[in-house]
Amino acid sequence: MTAEHELLPCSDLYTSEEMQKSFCKITFHPLGDSALTSEVLVPVDWEERELSVSADVVERDSEWFVPMAVLGPEDPTVFLWLLYCRIPEEIPPLDVLDRLSTGNSECLVRGSGQFNDREVADAIWLYKPGDDEPMFNRILPETGENMLLRTCVSRRHDIVFVVLSACLEKDYDSWKKIFGLASVSFNPCGEPGPPRPSNDLMPYHNIFRPDEEQPNFSLLSVLPGDQPDLYFLIGVPKEWHQADLKVDAESAHAPMKMLRVAEFKPLVSSKSKIAVMQMLAPKLDAAKFVDLMAGGKNTTSTLLGRRAAMYGGNVSHDALFRIEGKRGPEMMRVSAAKIGDRIFSVGCTAPEEEYESMKKIFGVAVVTFNPLGRLGWDMEQRRDELMPTPDALSEGEMERLIRRQMLPLGREDLYFELVVPIHWGMVELDLPKEILEDDENNAILIADIKPDAESPVDIAVYYRRVPPFVDPEYLIRAFAEQNPNTEIMATRATLFYGRDTREAVFRTQQPEVGPCLLRITAMKRDDFLFWIVCGCLEEDYEQFKTIFSMAAATFDPFAKPATPSTV
Repeated sequence: MTAEHELLPCSDLYTSEEMQKSFCKITFHPLGDSALTSEVLVPVDWEERELSVSADVVERDSEWFVPMAVLGPEDPTVFLWLLYCRIPEEIPPLDVLDRLSTGNSECLVRGSGQFNDREVADAIWLYKPGDDEPMFNRILPETGENMLLRTCVSRRHDIVFVVLSACLEKDYDSWKKIFGLASVSFNPCGEPGPPRPSNDLMPYHNIFRPDEEQPNFSLLSVLPGDQPDLYFLIGVPKEWHQADLKVDAESAHAPMKMLRVAEFKPLVSSKSKIAVMQMLAPKLDAAKFVDLMAGGKNTTSTLLGRRAAMYGGNVSHDALFRIEGKRGPEMMRVSAAKIGDRIFSVGCTAPEEEYESMKKIFGVAVVTFNPLGRLGWDMEQRRDELMPTPDALSEGEMERLIRRQMLPLGREDLYFELVVPIHWGMVELDLPKEILEDDENNAILIADIKPDAESPVDIAVYYRRVPPFVDPEYLIRAFAEQNPNTEIMATRATLFYGRDTREAVFRTQQPEVGPCLLRITAMKRDDFLFWIVCGCLEEDYEQFKTIFSMAAATFDPFAKPATPSTV
């Protein structure tokens, strides 16, 4: 380094014996994107920590840094983040380093040099609790103590990589050599892949605008041939037809046999369709499967775009082809994921002239497709028990419900609607002004609906203003992690009003009342995260669960305030 400093060790870190005994090389393939493939050396006892990245963040990876992986020891205050951002090649790493801090964290030292024949920029930052630092705030835990961060920036082609290591300031001396090894050994070794398509060409997030007319989608649970291993979920328009396909056990378990297990069409005679396929293929990966789908003796195909992204918690390889054959020019979108020894795929096909009208429906099918298999089938029975569909309500119960239209705090941007029992009342809320004015750091309760003021049963609505990388899935996981004595009973990814929604039922111990069940439904609109919490004592949940389902299914923070009619 041109700026040697004891805080930035980068040479003579460990002996060969120490390296062989205490460190290992980890190779990452983030999001299945070959251009992001990278390697790093870390202690053998470090583990990769769970990481969730929303489609919005990946789509905007030319605007801000996207997490690829996070590792660390058992100590939660010590970790290594790997991030990337697509930045034009004429911008050097040292200039990128300046972009990392946009707040008031202090840079103690910085330097530039070469690691493994790649130009790098390296720096140490002092982060104090309360620092106005968007980049670091979203990554660092709330320890209440000063932390030191080492950020090593390098690039490969148009992609800039950041190795970000952090720990408490008082512990830095004991970790700095390990951080130095990670920075020096990091090797972005991937090669550029096919062109990445735009969200307009291959929709996969924010598919329908809030004010846009859209089909009435249904999230279907499908059990092909009564084979639990093939069980999956998929979102398609309710009026579409599902083909009656025969799926036998022998074909389903035959190696390397591509089997169509479901098919959906707008009309029986339609040339546009969504097909679900599976193959038992232990040695074939999903990326190669997508390549095979584009082939054909009597057809020619042109790859228009390809991406790898997280759909339903699985890394899926998603590609769009223009196919020319006997049926004329067609557009085919194929998404495949490897689950165990099986490859599951969604193939969406339409005549070229119909693709524009079908592409968003295909997008919903691709992102909601979730091959859950036998474990998913067992869990779905539990989900159906704890989170029944609203149509489980009897006619008499339906007559006792009402759609409430709410304008919390007098703000139209917080307007929402939901259906609740007609005799349940609103709890008067008294929220401190300082909390209401800081909705980026506080969950704001905007409605609380109960059978009566003293009842332990309630339906509460919250919102919080959040950055782009926070999505409904993030909320569900954060709730589980931040609340002790809490157990996840069931989870579900679904579509209400055609919008991406995450749900979960938690069992939690309340000191004063005992075990309770909470059903949480979360969705995002712009930079607002909304969620509805329906809760009661565990012993009473059976009585209220269908009412909670109706409230969750009808909760709509995307609605617009109704204009009063004039007489």
